[in-house]
Amino acid sequence: MKHRQSLLMLLATLCGVTVLAVIITVTVLRSNQNLVTPVDTTEGQDTTSTTQYPLYMTTMTHMEGGWDFVLETEHAFNQQNEKLEFGMDIAEEYGGILTIETEEPYARANQKWGRNMMKEVLDRGHGVGSHCDRGSKGTGSYEAFVEELGTIKSLVDELVGAENNKGCSGAGSSFDWVEALSDAGFSYVDGIVGYHMLAFPIEERPTGWNDRAIASTYYHDNVPVDLEERIHLFRLENTDDFEPDSTGIVVSSGEAGRLAYLAEGDRTRCMAEGCLLTNSDIEEAVDLILEAAELHDASRVAKLSFHLPTAEFVPENEDVLRYFFAEMRRLEDAGVIMWGSQIDVYNAYVSWEQNQ
Repeated sequence: MKHRQSLLMLLATLCGVTVLAVIITVTVLRSNQNLVTPVDTTEGQDTTSTTQYPLYMTTMTHMEGGWDFVLETEHAFNQQNEKLEFGMDIAEEYGGILTIETEEPYARANQKWGRNMMKEVLDRGHGVGSHCDRGSKGTGSYEAFVEELGTIKSLVDELVGAENNKGCSGAGSSFDWVEALSDAGFSYVDGIVGYHMLAFPIEERPTGWNDRAIASTYYHDNVPVDLEERIHLFRLENTDDFEPDSTGIVVSSGEAGRLAYLAEGDRTRCMAEGCLLTNSDIEEAVDLILEAAELHDASRVAKLSFHLPTAEFVPENEDVLRYFFAEMRRLEDAGVIMWGSQIDVYNAYVSWEQNQ
């Protein structure tokens, strides 16, 4: 609550001139890769110290790996499409941008039932990507794991083009998922959770995160655990350690978890019993955004990401969804956040690297 109460103070002090610069001078230039150009507050000066990057606001909607039902009947496929359309309709009214990431069943259903919904999502100005709902148990071989990830990549590439499908959410595994995602053709990974720590040596994990503890308790916790570290993007070459590298896949976390679970503060119970999306969740989301904004180093690319499954895109949630997107628009108008898709943020990071 203290973060909501300190909004006016934040807007006056956040990153010195950064907020003022964002409010006054942000120019959004979308290339074919949907790159959002950062703010440049000077003319003819060294941009490595003066380019200011906003805190990006992103979402994830996952078309899950267990959704064989969308292949069984066209009706089930259309039900999911209707939910996506409902969510996009509301988001667009408030300038929001969704990112829809799909696993194998829904991607195949797009082909089977003759409707490329993923392309429709992209054409409406939202983001798309792959969902790698694989590998958490570490079964099979590394080669089989890469082959599975590559199959997902190819299926989504066929729907939206490889240039629009550079990242995958998930793929946490005891295998080296960094190298596996790279070998499968991905450039970035989002949706980073406890499962991803299984691949790291025990000394590189948070205290107490052994394999058993991850499997029983921490498997879906947000990673990195520290919020300041979590919101800033970095590269990894492999899972030998969790320190940023100069090359490798881009780790694009910023995870805030499922929006409907925020008010309860008990992800485990909500996953087991279900928790309704309420206005209290939105208020917690605003608090978290303001906290992240205070931690944001504006010389680096940062993002915060909320999980919005299709189960939330239903008429009974319309008022709460409108409240969420209205609050996000208020924060964007104030210069605290900037909407982007997952690939927007990746492209901004690549641009940032070129300025270093």
